[in-house]
Amino acid sequence: MFKYCLMLVVTLALISSAARSEDVNLKDLTAEQKAKLVGALENSDPKLRVAAVRWIGKLGFTEAAPAVAKCLADKEDGVRYYAIDTLIQLNYQPAAAQIIALIEDECSNVRSEAVYAAGQMNLEAAKPALFKHLNDESASVRSLAVSSIKDLDCDDAGPRLLPLLKDTDPEVRRITLHAMGELHCPEAEPAFSSLVKSADAEERSIGMWGLFSVHSGHASEAALELLGDENVYVRAYALKMLPKLSYLQAAPKVAKLLGEENPETRRMAVTVLEAAHYSKAAPELILALKDRDAGVRERAAYAAGTLKLQDAQQRLQELAAHDGNDDVRHAAETALVALGENQVESF
Repeated sequence: MFKYCLMLVVTLALISSAARSEDVNLKDLTAEQKAKLVGALENSDPKLRVAAVRWIGKLGFTEAAPAVAKCLADKEDGVRYYAIDTLIQLNYQPAAAQIIALIEDECSNVRSEAVYAAGQMNLEAAKPALFKHLNDESASVRSLAVSSIKDLDCDDAGPRLLPLLKDTDPEVRRITLHAMGELHCPEAEPAFSSLVKSADAEERSIGMWGLFSVHSGHASEAALELLGDENVYVRAYALKMLPKLSYLQAAPKVAKLLGEENPETRRMAVTVLEAAHYSKAAPELILALKDRDAGVRERAAYAAGTLKLQDAQQRLQELAAHDGNDDVRHAAETALVALGENQVESF
């Protein structure tokens, strides 16, 4: 079956549904079969050339990379496109200059793949071309140029990426905003601040993330504000992003989150209250000792010990003696020791 599938690909330029890449391994090919596969790169039929290029990539046939690199000059757009794709898979660095040159290709699909390759193969020399094509007529090229600039960690990208935040294509705007956050570009701070006020919950979360990413002085303020957001996921994310220096300031709002449906949010809320040493939340923390989630009970027990919540002693005794979770029992015992109660009563 293997020989049949290989011959079908090599002679008819069709990748049969029966010839999936997981069915064929490079080690199974004879020297003659490898030679035929490489030879197909020069066949007069472009479909055969494409098939051969793609199979070389799927098989990880690194020895064929120089021959694939020659296909970067093929007159057929599809051959050039898949040649770049295969060279990315093989990480064939000697073809870097040729791939960078294709960023100027007349075919937008080829340009897109070459731009993508620059980021995937860490082609530092491609930076000037990538910045140039931030103005490409193709939205796909612009988006991929932004992504590759991010992947290459261009420190000075901020001013040049900024205009794309007003791009006509929403996907370009989205990718640019994310890239500017990843690159910590202060130029994006106004855009992130605006998103914090958005009517869309996801955008509010992105805005908060962005403010922290660009080290904005308003990031903590945004997180504190969004702790009271109408959306449960925004509140949870604000709690997650909250800097430790803001814990005490945020504690009153955090205490209210102990009533959230999401157990992860409740666990995090307990952790923040403990870290803030916010003893005013004692009633909420003692109630959390009865939470249906074991993780919440465990953290609440440790918090009761840290904050010396004497009123929690009876409940801690119950947990230490009867809770079905080992971690909760251990936490309760530890808290009782912290409260000066070394004996666990028997109920």
